[in-house]
Amino acid sequence: MISDESPNENVPTYPEWSDHKNVMLSAFFWGYVCTQLVGAFVAERFGPKWFLAVTVFITSLFSMLIPVFASEFGYKGVIACRVIQGLGQGLLFPMSATFTGQMGTAYKQVESIRDYIFGVEIIII
Repeated sequence: MISDESPNENVPTYPEWSDHKNVMLSAFFWGYVCTQLVGAFVAERFGPKWFLAVTVFITSLFSMLIPVFASEFGYKGVIACRVIQGLGQGLLFPMSATFTGQMGTAYKQVESIRDYIFGVEIIII
């Protein structure tokens, strides 16, 4: 998005934004941190199923809107999209753990949470 040369003539690039690249990339983290702690409380109170669907929808929607926001609002539009994506994704991890903990018997709950956490660690590696 900020390179000097476009891979396709129909794809706009914004090389003048290179000074703001780090801010645009870190904007996701700003939103993520804000909702990370609230996710489990919201999931326990209202149920995780709908909130999981809504957060995935919002994150997907704002991923698709990044080019529109970039052309309309400049790099600040990209930052806004990234913050909103982070707000949605920050809810996902604690809600997923709550959702997994509500399934099946106590043994199945422990097994599911173990697999969930172990799976995340494998993906990170």
